[in-house]
Amino acid sequence: QYAAPEQLRGQPVTTATDVYSLGVVLHELLCGRPPYSVEGLSPAEVERVVVEREPLPCSSAVVRPGASASDARQLARELRGRS
Repeated sequence: QYAAPEQLRGQPVTTATDVYSLGVVLHELLCGRPPYSVEGLSPAEVERVVVEREPLPCSSAVVRPGASASDARQLARELRGRS
């Protein structure tokens, strides 16, 4: 679930691959879940999901287990650049 599209396609790995994976980790830390739901999928299905689908936005996530609605609104404001 942390692999970049080029990794899934078997293409050369670059620094951009690391940046993509870091973005997946950051999304998971902020939203409490990864940007794609790939549990139980075959490698070919994972590739299709990562390459063809838009990631799940944080705004539709439960921010963190136990987070309040106020926490969720604060995170949304911060992600939009408004404190």
